Amino acid sequence: MAILKGLFLGLLTSTALVCSSNNSGISLLLNYNELNKIDNEIREGSFGKVSGLMILNKNGRIIHERYYGFSNKNTIHPISSVTKSLTSILVGVCLEKGYIKSIDQPIWTYFPEYSAIFNNDTLKKSITLRHLLNQTAGLKWEEWKFPYNYVSNSLIALLETDANWVEHFFNLPVESYPGTKFSYNSLSSQIIAEVLSRASGVSFDSLTKEYLFKPLSINTYFWDNYPSNNLPAWGGIALTTMDMAKIGFYGTTPSWVISSGLRTQKTIHR
Repeated sequence: MAILKGLFLGLLTSTALVCSSNNSGISLLLNYNELNKIDNEIREGSFGKVSGLMILNKNGRIIHERYYGFSNKNTIHPISSVTKSLTSILVGVCLEKGYIKSIDQPIWTYFPEYSAIFNNDTLKKSITLRHLLNQTAGLKWEEWKFPYNYVSNSLIALLETDANWVEHFFNLPVESYPGTKFSYNSLSSQIIAEVLSRASGVSFDSLTKEYLFKPLSINTYFWDNYPSNNLPAWGGIALTTMDMAKIGFYGTTPSWVISSGLRTQKTIHR
């Protein structure tokens, strides 16, 4: 529960999005006294640092919008690991486009330059996209064991170097059978991005712009760039509250403009 609470509050540091109805079409009545109470609690810092709150109805109409502190509708906010969800969305797009055939395909087929590593370790050779999506690749990685301001954190330690992220991932020791143990590893999303890029023949940056940002008219954003590894698929994006709302709303709509096949892929048992 502590982890879930931390994740929830971590999301609130960027934006808070609420949908006022579910897909069955049943509208939920809004209690504006309660909304005002929430507004006051946000201003008092009860939920950590919240920059914006937006509530949409089932038709995507904004029915409540507030910004806090120095933020306004044009302010971009770091979405941190929500970036991983955008990477997962692009998996659905690439499945629909036929760039990849299945999330159960072993990923070693996309990385011939690391054939020696895979040939020497049958467990690594069995890692699939599904394992990466589920954070069950089975490789030793200690990202949640230490805070993100500690160099003992595996991700932070890696970012202190110029190492190739893909190569570093494949050289990690095996800790468990792939698919059997959850172990949060940001590099899993980086490998997914590399697979999508190699399968489609298009850079991950271009895939994101063409199939996600462009259809949703997301034009104002920031994305970290690491000279040795380019764009991180695991974090580093900053978006406006409105653009986060677009992604959240269309992601829960049956006829999503980005990928009609995405919703069935989203419900894969985890």
